[in-house]
Amino acid sequence: MTLFSLAQNTKAAASVYTAIVLPLLIGALALSIDGGFVVFKRQDIQKMADIGAIAAYAAKSAKKTVEEQRLAACEVVELSGGSCEIYNVEIFSPPISGQYTSKSTYLQARVSYSASPFFASIFSKNDLTLTASAVVGGNSKPDQCCLCSLDKTDTANTLDIKGTASVDLENCGIATNSQSADALKISGNVNVRASCIYSAGPSLDSSDLPSGVTLEDCSEPTQLEDSVVDPYKQAINDVEQAIEYIVVNDICISETSDLLNVSSSESHICDPCSEFDFPCTLYKEEEPRRGTLNFASDSIELPSGLYILSNFDLVMNSSKQLLKGSDVTFILTNGSSVSITGGDLGPLTAPSTGPFQGILFGETSDNNGQHKFTGNENSNLEGAFYLPYGSLDISGSSATSQGICTQFIASSVTVSGRASLSVNNCEDSAILKPVEVITSGGLELKE
Repeated sequence: MTLFSLAQNTKAAASVYTAIVLPLLIGALALSIDGGFVVFKRQDIQKMADIGAIAAYAAKSAKKTVEEQRLAACEVVELSGGSCEIYNVEIFSPPISGQYTSKSTYLQARVSYSASPFFASIFSKNDLTLTASAVVGGNSKPDQCCLCSLDKTDTANTLDIKGTASVDLENCGIATNSQSADALKISGNVNVRASCIYSAGPSLDSSDLPSGVTLEDCSEPTQLEDSVVDPYKQAINDVEQAIEYIVVNDICISETSDLLNVSSSESHICDPCSEFDFPCTLYKEEEPRRGTLNFASDSIELPSGLYILSNFDLVMNSSKQLLKGSDVTFILTNGSSVSITGGDLGPLTAPSTGPFQGILFGETSDNNGQHKFTGNENSNLEGAFYLPYGSLDISGSSATSQGICTQFIASSVTVSGRASLSVNNCEDSAILKPVEVITSGGLELKE
């Protein structure tokens, strides 16, 4: 049969066309079926990731372990028709991808599934892995928590405001991490103004608060969804090893400062310190003796830099004394403490950059000091009392000036007597870091 006659034979031509087009149609059908299967499965595992993240976050808020969080996610995955024997569920906090990777108060659930598309399996023996993730977190509020207790144990009175104390915190909150129902106590003839009061444990009822308490951004005390986010912890962790090296090896040139009276066997000054790119001074005493650091004259202006106290007490007890300086940080280690029972501080400001940004007084994890800030009539401070392992007692006639942002952060905090704390302009501070709180009821999917 000639080519011309074949073209004239419509039955033969149809057979040829069918032979050519049919495989293409079958391939297109197979592709659409496999593609639809993949799209459906992606939607399915995304739904599992979403509900799994929410369930896991609820377990995280209940202080469950990561494995317990994963099992909580698995339970809701199974309720939606899946199984953790088929779907691989992983939990990460903080998330390992996306814009919340540095946020420990956020959680990421990742669900993966090994799919075998119907027709694609003819050409490849390898399964197709489909993955979906969801990030969930509380409605984070950068509420400059100016009065914060970081103790997470079930301890009562970790944050105690009493007597005739006056606490005026403009756009700042009061918070405690303790799970105790009695962690936060406000009593007496106090005057308190704050954006809100937060507690990790059962929150106070507004009827339990004295009449002198005013909350500007909430109608009643609020329970935290998670612990107060500590913005300074990582900074101290990053330098602890360097601090320890300086103390143990007596880094710096032996010399006595003419600004300060030192009662100790050793004083070391280094300008700049070899471990940091700025001046630092080490005051150290070996046990069983204990060093004391006080002031050589009534008015002292400290040079900018880092002051390390090891087994030392910084004491200021004269009503005539004035301590001031800019870009100043005191780091307390090996049981050191601060006792400021007289005189005035300021203007005294923390560094606005570098590893000690925002920290006026800080302590390492081995310190656990008992610190006092009492009897100061008028102090002008911009920075944080960051004492996460010790107690801070603010009492007597202590007062901080208006117009300045100061954060008081410790394991436990007591404000009593005639103490008067006045804090504002925190939202405009170029020095301090915001302390975030995560409130219950603000949970939402982020990514």
